[in-house]
Amino acid sequence: MAIITIARQEGSLSKEIAKGLAEKFHSLFISRELIDKELAGYCGITQKSISKFDEKKPGLLASFSNQHDKYNNYFKLYFFEKVIQEPNCILLGRGGAFFLRNVPGVLKIRIIGSENVRVARIMDRYHMDEKDARKIVNQRDDERAGYTRFFYNMSWDDPSSYDIVINTDSLSSDIVYNMVEGAIKVFEQQDYTDRLVTRLKELYLAQKIAIYLLYEEKVPVHFLDIDVRGTTATIMGTVEVKGLIDQIGELVSGYEGIEKVDNKVVFVNTYPPIA
Repeated sequence: MAIITIARQEGSLSKEIAKGLAEKFHSLFISRELIDKELAGYCGITQKSISKFDEKKPGLLASFSNQHDKYNNYFKLYFFEKVIQEPNCILLGRGGAFFLRNVPGVLKIRIIGSENVRVARIMDRYHMDEKDARKIVNQRDDERAGYTRFFYNMSWDDPSSYDIVINTDSLSSDIVYNMVEGAIKVFEQQDYTDRLVTRLKELYLAQKIAIYLLYEEKVPVHFLDIDVRGTTATIMGTVEVKGLIDQIGELVSGYEGIEKVDNKVVFVNTYPPIA
């Protein structure tokens, strides 16, 4: 079994390709439709927050609020919870190549195309003029690039983040299916299932701890990053009160499933020294 992440430019035939691959390999297909159906109501997430935050870069005002970050954290919790039960899945977008980087059993694909070809497809699909179609293409590409940069500090356009990059300018969906099918079959022959599920469970536990600290205990820690390996949790982030470092360590060490904590949270003084 394997997880396939598909990053895409707007109008690159990515959704058609992802859906076709999911049908061919009998994989769970995690797309906006499934998210709308299942994520609304999950841990208090509303349909309004999905529309506002899903794959969107935070605006200036939103960057000072934790709501966008909160949505992203709960989406990842939902994702890990779901794929632990069904690790044979295709995730369309949502930064999958980035929050699943270095996870065994994840095949990362990016679907691209030249802007003019993608604009023409949007014009045909939605029966709109070129100006409006180009606006949609540029806006959605910009949102996805900004989303990746804000949450993962990585470039959405960097080909080194993916295992396969496919330009669909001259390729139909059927041709792409056949190209990717061979790679997926070879990939699945490696039988990553045990290592994949083990790592997903570690990531799920790390995500639960992050949510526990941020939204249940409401600890004011910035740039929080938690990694779990076995029963050891490594915590990184910054705080503006020194006493919070020990508090975070104590909270995490008492969390079910954690036996050892490597606390790398640092104190950052945001006030300039008095002369």
